[in-house]
Amino acid sequence: MFKKQEVNLTQLEKLSKEFAKKIKISEIVLFKGDLGSGKTTFIRSIINNIYLLNKKKPPTTIPSPSFPILQIYSLNKFSIYHYDFFRVKKVNEINEIGFEENIIGNITFIEWPELVISKIYDYKYYEVDISIIGEKNRKISIY
Repeated sequence: MFKKQEVNLTQLEKLSKEFAKKIKISEIVLFKGDLGSGKTTFIRSIINNIYLLNKKKPPTTIPSPSFPILQIYSLNKFSIYHYDFFRVKKVNEINEIGFEENIIGNITFIEWPELVISKIYDYKYYEVDISIIGEKNRKISIY
């Protein structure tokens, strides 16, 4: 899948709904972009759409995992693991939270994935690059 498009907040919702339909269990999505580019906002929308696709009420809040590093959202047959590795400096910190054990059977979203790139080559993954092109517009590339 390759998409490259400019989006505003309304179009972001449509893109997240389309992307949520493509993500499968045991897949990883890597989110790259500058601070404030909208990585967490896009992930929130995707998570909400995954819940709706599974006929579940979406979570009332989807906080950024910046400080706890990980947020987990449980559905009936799988969970969504949302990592934010912005503050993580060493790979052993990632190993301590059971990163690789959590991939199989779940969906994994990773913000700031640079430290784990070498750990995911054996898994199917997407890369999402988000660039700021205006106050309310972003360029999103999905590979």
